[in-house]
Amino acid sequence: MIATFGLRPHEVFFCEFPNPNDPYCVDVLNGKTGYHRTRAIHPEWADKWNLSDVKKPSVTGKTFRVYGQRVTRQFSRYKVPFHPYDRHAFAIRASVVKGLPDSTAAAFMGHSPTVRKATYHRWLSNSVNDAVYQKIILDQREDV
Repeated sequence: MIATFGLRPHEVFFCEFPNPNDPYCVDVLNGKTGYHRTRAIHPEWADKWNLSDVKKPSVTGKTFRVYGQRVTRQFSRYKVPFHPYDRHAFAIRASVVKGLPDSTAAAFMGHSPTVRKATYHRWLSNSVNDAVYQKIILDQREDV
């Protein structure tokens, strides 16, 4: 859920699929930045793991931070090979790799384009920039 929809770790406990016929759309009902709607930028991941049918564990906490800490502990316990706060990967895939407008990618993540750029663009690597250049410029050029 986190990687597919770009959720903050605590948001997995406060989200729902608003349309049972659309497994690629999630509403975050509550969280750090309140309500927002997000979509799977890799719909095949939602299908592969049947995310619309995921059963959330019964967890309580006084703050969003407590929920996030519980997610982090479980990732560690089950040796999940990435960190639950790796939202920068979703941010880069959404706008740079997949080509969503900055405003759309930001809305999916529950913040403004300014915050998204300031927070996530520092994660752009030369390899990502090279791949985007290849895809957008070199693969699209016309032979002159």
